[in-house]
Amino acid sequence: MRFPRGLPIFHSKDLVNWTQIGHVIHRPEQLAYTTRSTSGGLFAPAITYGATVGPHVRVDP
Repeated sequence: MRFPRGLPIFHSKDLVNWTQIGHVIHRPEQLAYTTRSTSGGLFAPAITYGATVGPHVRVDP
């Protein structure tokens, strides 16, 4: 089975032009896609920068 990378990360200096620089989920062991239903897994992810830096992700158990 081919592993689908998830949650692309984009970078922009002007908030107009964006370049994809990687993925948050880039290894199979980070999220077990094979045991998830169609609606399971990641929902409404966001990465923000401010007082703290880090991903805000909801993962269904």
